[in-house]
Amino acid sequence: MQPRHASLTNVRTTNSSVSPPHNTPEDLRSDLHVLIPASRPDPNLCKAIISGNVLGYPRPTIINWNQTFDDPAFVEGGSHLAKINGTAQYLYSLDESRDDDLVLMIDGYDAWMQLPPQTLIDRFFDISSRANERIDFEMNRASVNDSVVSQKIVFGCQKRCWPWSVDE
Repeated sequence: MQPRHASLTNVRTTNSSVSPPHNTPEDLRSDLHVLIPASRPDPNLCKAIISGNVLGYPRPTIINWNQTFDDPAFVEGGSHLAKINGTAQYLYSLDESRDDDLVLMIDGYDAWMQLPPQTLIDRFFDISSRANERIDFEMNRASVNDSVVSQKIVFGCQKRCWPWSVDE
């Protein structure tokens, strides 16, 4: 895969190859895209990027860099909605040949990488496989692969959503 280059306002870089936990033909392999919504420099953003680099993650694509969010109609000026819109814009910009790629989206200011990318990928496939078996069982089907219903997204969350206050 050729490296992709762009200006600092929409950084895209080379992505690493994704290896499912089982033997997979080379033509069925995907790329891992690491997306980090961040609009401004911050030491914690540097820590997120450096920790990923040290562990072997592909260079991230920074979403919404140098943008301002000051719409009083939205919480935090709309920066939270912009994370979704910016990520969707990036995904829509990819060629349909990238439809089977994996995407890891992390927060730019309070997330660090702690495990190598292959561990994350293996866990994704394991979680998805178990979920598809459960779907298959609950829907009384022989195979989830022939269905439009399947597990394709794993979402991690924290106990409290930001921004928040003690009064909420």
